[in-house]
Amino acid sequence: MRHHPYRRVRTVHTAIAVLLVLAITSACSAPPEEDAATAAGKPRPVSGRVDTGTGISIDFPAGWAEMSTAGRTYTKFYESKEEQLSMGLNDFAVRDESLWTLGEQVKRRLGNNGVIQESGPTTVDGRDGYRVVSRLKTETGEGLIIGTVVLRAPDRASTVFVFSTHDERPGNREKMEQILATLEVTP
Repeated sequence: MRHHPYRRVRTVHTAIAVLLVLAITSACSAPPEEDAATAAGKPRPVSGRVDTGTGISIDFPAGWAEMSTAGRTYTKFYESKEEQLSMGLNDFAVRDESLWTLGEQVKRRLGNNGVIQESGPTTVDGRDGYRVVSRLKTETGEGLIIGTVVLRAPDRASTVFVFSTHDERPGNREKMEQILATLEVTP
């Protein structure tokens, strides 16, 4: 099938939104209440260990902020404008899906919108997970996304997606890996 020459390439943000809508079809819980400033669209700075309310806590370096989830398919959304990195998290119920099935769904979706660099089982804070690393097309080049599904209990899981908000910058991968290394499962 030929593509129209004027068709715009999806941005990383659009690809992530499509991924989450299609990949996680389980009934997602309603997002926790945002504070008034975040709900009004004002970033709320975060640093140090933060319980995200998604079953995952993260040790954020300075420069990150919690953003409103309005118009996004995430339970929580964080951004570092300086580093040009974003992170979206979800908490959802697991019904009959195995971790492998959930991970393969993420892999399939990221593969539809980019090129898979690596995928497979991982652990997060001693819990079983599945990780996918993909390069996605942007309007001016390509960006990087690392998607991880963590099985927290037999009936609960979390997804964590950290990605470059524009074209990948030198050192983005290392910064993404550093923040992902701080993930901890919360009760």
